[in-house]
Amino acid sequence: MSMIMTNGKYKSIEHRVTVNAHMERLSISAFHIPKYDAIVSPVKTTADEKVSYKTVTAEEYARLYVKQTGGERALDHAKI
Repeated sequence: MSMIMTNGKYKSIEHRVTVNAHMERLSISAFHIPKYDAIVSPVKTTADEKVSYKTVTAEEYARLYVKQTGGERALDHAKI
């Protein structure tokens, strides 16, 4: 969602983990999900800036995220 709101200026990355045979790893997940009717849209900094992503609701984005298959990302479906 951050990438949509910044119109691609903030590049989000896929979560990747490497295994360390010598140390334990502890992961803690923190999810920050807005209300489903929240609007997620690019914020234009200038009037002539090209918009790269569609405006979606948080619910639409969450549904896209769940449906991703075969290397696709939810972000790919939000791109114009």
